[in-house]
Amino acid sequence: MKQFLAMLCGLLTANLTVAQLHLNGTVADAEGRPLVGASVRCLSNNRLAATGTDGGFTLPIPRAADTLLVSFVGYVNQYLPVKAGETGPLRITLKTDPNALEEVVVSTGYYQIPRERATGAFTHVDNSLINRSVSTNILQRLEGVVNGVQFVEPQASDASGIRIRGLSTIHGDTRPLIVVDNFPYEGDINTINPNDVESITVLRDASAASIWGARAGNGVIVINTKQGAYSQSTQVSVNSNVTVGDKPDLFYSRNYLPSATVMEIQRELFERNAYREQNQTYIPSYVELLIKQRDGFISPEEFLKQEAFMRQTDLRRDITDFLYQPTVNQQYSLGVRGGGTAYRYTLSAGYDRNRSHVIGNNTARLNLSMQNSFRVGNTLELTASVWYTRQRISPSGRLLRA
Repeated sequence: MKQFLAMLCGLLTANLTVAQLHLNGTVADAEGRPLVGASVRCLSNNRLAATGTDGGFTLPIPRAADTLLVSFVGYVNQYLPVKAGETGPLRITLKTDPNALEEVVVSTGYYQIPRERATGAFTHVDNSLINRSVSTNILQRLEGVVNGVQFVEPQASDASGIRIRGLSTIHGDTRPLIVVDNFPYEGDINTINPNDVESITVLRDASAASIWGARAGNGVIVINTKQGAYSQSTQVSVNSNVTVGDKPDLFYSRNYLPSATVMEIQRELFERNAYREQNQTYIPSYVELLIKQRDGFISPEEFLKQEAFMRQTDLRRDITDFLYQPTVNQQYSLGVRGGGTAYRYTLSAGYDRNRSHVIGNNTARLNLSMQNSFRVGNTLELTASVWYTRQRISPSGRLLRA
């Protein structure tokens, strides 16, 4: 009797132990980021589990060999065989479906909404489109990319040279409103590192006024920077590029005549008394030389010598040789992003060094940023950010050291 009771207790203990065991695992993408809400199904009994915020799932332990079907929107389904009594943990990686349509989220600076539900006129520029240009100014990367945006000044470096909804006022401020990470940005746009920008949305119609009021009268440029994600493994990104440009070609334009031709025209005008020496505010150098010859202030030999020198002189050649130089633009950036179940972080550093086509004109910029977000409960998030920018400009030919 005692042996029978011992065997019965042993069987009950074994069954209880098996009942407490579960098959567990995690589902992530190719970059190691957890997929929240992925479906994990046992094909034999249709038991279903959904992954949590960390990508983890739990299913009853299979009593026989089975197959798991793992699926997630935008990813290729994966079939995974499991053995009887297997407990895991399983690490499942899903591949992106190349035929799936990518969901585009439009940010108005106040809320985010899918493209198909957004109203009004807007243009969304994603990260791949931004990186088609390597300019150190984020606004210059929008030129030729966003329709409905007019660059009044070529290579505009600030928002004053951009018009989104045309000219809305004569004497007032014509700059569009710039929103960075859901807050209006009043600083210098040149201090934003383009490598820190994830996407840009340009709001072009009056519907933006319902969000930002009268400030949206000239249009709104919404800039979203790169952010870390919850339950994301640490990701490190490094970017470096060097752009070399040639000197400006002053001989490309055909609106300029050679020196000899201009001197012939000036001599003809001088002989017709077209220059009034008393009231003329500006007299060309060759005409002054003709006046000195007429009044006998220089000898014929000196006149011929200076005239020959002027015929061979071309300011465009001198400017090209002594004032202009090839441009060199250097960009370097480092970014670190990641997060845990209740926090996420983003660290970035960028250094730009540009040499202008004018000798002595140089700029250097250092960007440092740190963003931390903490989840308090299910409905509250606290975010702290620190941005540091140091920019040095040498426009007068002085050597720049940074």
